[in-house]
Amino acid sequence: MNFFKLFPNCLLTIGKINAVIHDLERNSSELIPLDFAKIILELDNKIPVIKVIENYTDDEKEIILKNIEYFIAKDYGIYCSSEMFSLFPKMSTFFEEPNKISNAIVELSSTTRKALKKIFNNLLELDCLHISLVSYEELYEEEFLNIIDAINIDRIKSIEITSKWHDQINDVLFQKINKIDSSIYKLSFFSAPFGNYFKFDENIFFEREFSTQDITSFKFCGKVEKKYLFTDMSKYLESINHNSCLHKKISIDSVGNIRNCPSMPQSFGNIKNTTLKEALNHEDFKNYWNFTKDKIEVCKDCEFRYICTDCRAYTERTHEDKEGLDISKPLKCGYDPYTGEWEEWSTNPLKEKAIEYYGMQELVKKN
Repeated sequence: MNFFKLFPNCLLTIGKINAVIHDLERNSSELIPLDFAKIILELDNKIPVIKVIENYTDDEKEIILKNIEYFIAKDYGIYCSSEMFSLFPKMSTFFEEPNKISNAIVELSSTTRKALKKIFNNLLELDCLHISLVSYEELYEEEFLNIIDAINIDRIKSIEITSKWHDQINDVLFQKINKIDSSIYKLSFFSAPFGNYFKFDENIFFEREFSTQDITSFKFCGKVEKKYLFTDMSKYLESINHNSCLHKKISIDSVGNIRNCPSMPQSFGNIKNTTLKEALNHEDFKNYWNFTKDKIEVCKDCEFRYICTDCRAYTERTHEDKEGLDISKPLKCGYDPYTGEWEEWSTNPLKEKAIEYYGMQELVKKN
């Protein structure tokens, strides 16, 4: 065959020195050399293989052809005739969700726990499907069951609860939760004596994660690491069109203030006297919803930008756009797309001022 065609579900993201091929059918991504990615883009524009590689040396041609064979073996594309290009129309990257709010975070405290039914009813009015509850203190059996009892499980798709570990966290508790709520998809525990992760099984129908890290506030959120890069068609399409963290998100912090996320500085009212719908309709609430990584400094040159989450609450505080919105790189990202290297974010001397500004000295990794 004279041509090579990339399958429509396989999309390339070009970075400054690297590229990534995303297989959105299999929800996987793979780092590839930038030069080869550019060759693939040429081939995908219906230019014959022989034409694309004609100016390369024999050794380079052999490498290119071997890489193409690798792409074929991985089901990223296929050798074909020019007529066959019409059989592979470009995949739409349009993204839309019918719900007004897709996910919510609630910091559990004496204030918010008293208002849980009100909060959940507010969220149901906005068609929210995913709820994350965060407690910085221990939750015991009765508290777990009271929280779950306050949730209308018929219309909530998934619930994640994060809390401090204690020695009564065990399979007995998990099985009790099993029996009363099928919408729980994950329980996470910090300050545990061990770190581990368990998938759901035939006995316990939700994931369990244990971490030895001590968490005292939402300042611990927003970290970007290689292990957190995640490929999912829905999230990928959302990232192309919107902000990967704040789009259709709403949060209630520990004192009841309504924010985009618990760490964002602007409050849009308090749950005591403001409905979530009223907060959502505030003229500033959606300011960052359409801030894709293509608009953020440094991130716009990163090959991982569509499979990485964003953080507008904690940034390097180096750039603003003409509206005064923060377009700086997330503070807790240690990746440099100009060198292709990962490093510990907290020890970077260029981040010291921002770390001091946010009062994050406790997060700086000690040697």
